This record gives sequence, C-alpha cells and structure tokens, in this order.
Amino acid sequence: MKLAHLVETSRRVTAASGRLDKIGLIASLLANVPPEEIEIAVAFLSGSVPQSKLGIGYATLQASMPE
Repeated sequence: MKLAHLVETSRRVTAASGRLDKIGLIASLLANVPPEEIEIAVAFLSGSVPQSKLGIGYATLQASMPE
C-alpha cells in the first residue's frame, strides 16, 4: 500500500458528509490493502501510530504547516 493512497482516502473521508460514504471509502481502501498491512492502515486512519515515539518535535510539525 502506498502512503499517498492512504492519505488521499483519509482526506476524502474527512470531506465526505455521510456516514455511509465514509464507510464505503474506508472499506474500499481496506479491500485493496495487503493483509499484512491492514493493521498499519487502520492505525493511521484512526489517528494512532504503531510505535510509541515518532521522533518528531513541535518545531518540525510547525515548520511543515502551510502558511
């Protein structure tokens, strides 16, 4: 699975207004994710990450935000 596909799906889910639309987008993504990557995809879509530390500080996050 490409991270760009996961990010695009996340953006589309955010923009969708209906619950069934959101479910459909997520179901479509997960149907195309290799079985060994489903846990990772679900973790990122739910806003959690598998590891406890990312090594990204506040300054890095601020620098990545568009002005």
